[in-house]
Amino acid sequence: MRCLIAICTHNRAATLALTLASLRQVIVPDSWHLEVVVIANACTDATADVAPDAPERLKNLRIVELS
Repeated sequence: MRCLIAICTHNRAATLALTLASLRQVIVPDSWHLEVVVIANACTDATADVAPDAPERLKNLRIVELS
């Protein structure tokens, strides 16, 4: 099964870090493919720096930056 979690954010680096930490706790069955996409909408804070620092458990994580 495929599961996609989309997180839309604007200048919420601290909240994003907490959200990604919470997602780390989710137990995903081996038969599932989980992908997390962070959509950063014209962020001027450290949002773009938070996602790449996410732990290995969220290996299918990517960030899309909108200007």
